[in-house]
Amino acid sequence: MFQMENPLMRMLTKIGNFILVSFYWLLTCIPVVTIIPACTALFHTVTKVIRQDGEGVTADFFSAFRHALHPGVLLSLITAGGSLLLYTCVDFGYQMMRQNAVGTAYFSVGCILAYAWTATVFYLAPALSRFEGGVLDILRIAFYLPFRNFFSVLLQMILLAVMIFVVDFYPVLLLIVPALYVDLTCSGVEKALQRLVALSGAKEPEKQTDAEPEREQCLEFGGLSALEQAAHMNDSEE
Repeated sequence: MFQMENPLMRMLTKIGNFILVSFYWLLTCIPVVTIIPACTALFHTVTKVIRQDGEGVTADFFSAFRHALHPGVLLSLITAGGSLLLYTCVDFGYQMMRQNAVGTAYFSVGCILAYAWTATVFYLAPALSRFEGGVLDILRIAFYLPFRNFFSVLLQMILLAVMIFVVDFYPVLLLIVPALYVDLTCSGVEKALQRLVALSGAKEPEKQTDAEPEREQCLEFGGLSALEQAAHMNDSEE
C-alpha cells in the first residue's frame, strides 16, 4: 500500500506537489510585478515535472522563475498597463451605451479587444516558458496562439472564473487551486504549443536529469529564436 508505484501513493504525491508549487507561486507573486514569471514557473513545473516524474519540484520552479524574471517583469508591467487601459475604455463605453448607438458600438469594440487581450495574457506564461526571444516576440506568439484555439481559451476562462468563485468561498483552496488549474488546462495549451513548434520546424529535446540544462534546451527548441519562429508562422499562414 505504501509503495511509491501504488496509485494511492502517486495521487498523494501529486497532491503534495500541487500544494508545494502553489505555495511557491503565491510566494513569488507577492511583489506583483513578478506575476508573469511566477505563472511561467508554475506552468513549467506542472507540465514538465509534476505530470512526468514529480521529482525536483523546488529546483525546477525556481530555476524557471529566475530564467523568466527579466522578460516576465516587463510583461507583467505591460499586462497591468494594457488591462487598466482596456478596463477604462470598456467602462467608458458602458456608460455611453445608455445614451446613443455610438456608445453601444464603442462598448462592443471594447469588449472584443478585452477578450483578445485576455486571451493573449492567458498564453504569455506558456509562451515564455517555451520560447526564447524579446518581450515583443513573446507577445506576438501569445497573441497568435489563442486565435487558433478559440474554444479552448473560452473554456479556460470559464474554468478560471469558477475556480476564483470557489476560492472566494474557501480561501484555503488557494494552496492547491493554482497548480490544479494548470493541470486541468495544460493539455489544450500543450497541443497549441506543439502545433506551433511543428510549424516552426523545431523539435523539443529529450528530458535530461540536470534541471538547468533541461530548462535551457526546453526554451531554445532546437536553437530557433522566437523571432525566427514568428517568421515561420507567417510563412505557414501564407
